[in-house]
Amino acid sequence: MIIIGGGPAGLTAAVYAATMKLHAFLVSKNLGGQAVDSSKILNYMGYDFITGPELVDKFKDQLIRSHYIDHLISEVEHIFSGEEGFTVVTSGLIHYTAKVLIVATGMARRRLGVPGEEEFQSKGVFYGNIQDPSFVVGSD
Repeated sequence: MIIIGGGPAGLTAAVYAATMKLHAFLVSKNLGGQAVDSSKILNYMGYDFITGPELVDKFKDQLIRSHYIDHLISEVEHIFSGEEGFTVVTSGLIHYTAKVLIVATGMARRRLGVPGEEEFQSKGVFYGNIQDPSFVVGSD
């Protein structure tokens, strides 16, 4: 089995695969998904409040230390299906083949591409609604 995606869904699939003693391989450009960039996460199952980096550390601990699974930090360039299953080609042009493929890539926020966008992430540039206005109260 190949699992593409290192967010909560992909990591959960990886933990269950490891628990079931399935031969699984995880490919993702990072571990944690959107939580990597989140400064404050409210009402995530099991936590009233947790920061993104803290949650990512919990993900890594459960995936790597508790339920070890082979993984590769890389982007997926191509996926082909054939009689033998699926072939995944990574950004390093390495081919991996499996009978089962789970795609759990989540979503990506569209960037504006304007000056200062990256510099001011979570310091004035937000995506979606702001659930905690204290980030911007009194700011221009």
